Amino acid sequence: MRPDKKVMDIQGTCYTLFAYDVGLAVNLEGAALAMAELRRRTPLGQKRRAPPWAEQMTGPLISSQVAPSIDLGICRTEPQVELVIYEFGAVSVTYTIPVQGSLENLVDISAMLGDAMALADDSRERVKHLLTAIRGAVQRPYVAMPMEDYAIFSLQLPAGTDISCLANEYGTIVARILRGERSALSTQESTDALAQRISYGEKDVTLADWHAAIVVGEDTSEERWVLEYANVELLELRLLDSKIDRNLDDAYIQFSQPERLAAKIWGALAGTDMHSIAQLQTDTAILYEGVHNSFKLLGDQYLARLYRAVSGRLHLSEWDASIERKMRTWDSIYQKMSDRASGWRTEALEWIIIALIMIETVPALFPGLFHK
Repeated sequence: MRPDKKVMDIQGTCYTLFAYDVGLAVNLEGAALAMAELRRRTPLGQKRRAPPWAEQMTGPLISSQVAPSIDLGICRTEPQVELVIYEFGAVSVTYTIPVQGSLENLVDISAMLGDAMALADDSRERVKHLLTAIRGAVQRPYVAMPMEDYAIFSLQLPAGTDISCLANEYGTIVARILRGERSALSTQESTDALAQRISYGEKDVTLADWHAAIVVGEDTSEERWVLEYANVELLELRLLDSKIDRNLDDAYIQFSQPERLAAKIWGALAGTDMHSIAQLQTDTAILYEGVHNSFKLLGDQYLARLYRAVSGRLHLSEWDASIERKMRTWDSIYQKMSDRASGWRTEALEWIIIALIMIETVPALFPGLFHK
């Protein structure tokens, strides 16, 4: 990577994303009936050739809202906000910010967006209002506190500019944009930030990192949708992992604490512990499968490659592995509690049988006790 030669002037749009969890699942058809303004997003894989058997993603619902422009100091948002509703219970809010001038100006914008509380607060309120409108179509509606943000810079370079110059000639600036760092980065860190670089044609490129991405091309909509989905998936996996942690702690406490014999017998007969764990297992499996099954890119190899690249930057595979490991732990706990409940039921039945035998035999052995 060569040192930056000069400052390059660019223009384009910064898309700032905020992802929220709003419930276990959303009935998109019901939501569309509740809000007439909602529309389906066009499925992915429409720009490039794909095999006829390709399985496409079912488009989520979109709500475009007129909104006051928000002053962020060094830039302002456009007076429009887009909300995207996913069927697995997530909403992504997108603000657009026009950008132009020196490429280095984007460094300050990227760093500022890492702590843009005005946008975070506004986006949360918009999600709450949306949830109120479609509450009847949402299973277990609730706006979770954690959220995930991401910035996408969709740029147009000066005419005749070689696309490779972003990494080769302006790599140190681009790396700071991708990391949201105002100060200079080491050569090693810059190289790592620029590692995920993907192109389909000679005039387009996507550079993706964990904080932000830069997308260059005539139509960058599908690349932006893939990045948006990856950000939403990260949020859902984080929340799911945290929920499993809490439930595992509760299950461990429940499993290890001593109980009275009556409570053991009643719990074994009623199956209360088993039912609660089975319900948690079901909810976890539904959400986990819903997140993964909602995004299918089998027909567009370029978008699939882009998704794998940004997934690596967001460590989605590591989150997947953690969740799958904990789900296996759930299975182990469920089996142990099932074995314990079976033992308690067997013990209870044995005592019942002993009591019945005593009721039958004692009067016969000691008739004087029961007759005058």
